[in-house]
Amino acid sequence: MKIAVAGPWTLATSVRLAHPTMRHVISDLIACRDLGQALAEAVAGLTERVVARLGREVIVQLDEPV
Repeated sequence: MKIAVAGPWTLATSVRLAHPTMRHVISDLIACRDLGQALAEAVAGLTERVVARLGREVIVQLDEPV
């Protein structure tokens, strides 16, 4: 089974920092790191739940535009 999720760069360009800056996360190195770590943890948790529920091997695809 394959699970496709938005890659870290796609996610960082689509999420904005909190008010008052409202800049995209991609403009902040530490925010990018935190977002990447959160994405990795979320994908790991999702993969574990899918394996537990379906008992099948899971392939994770990170989608990034070319």
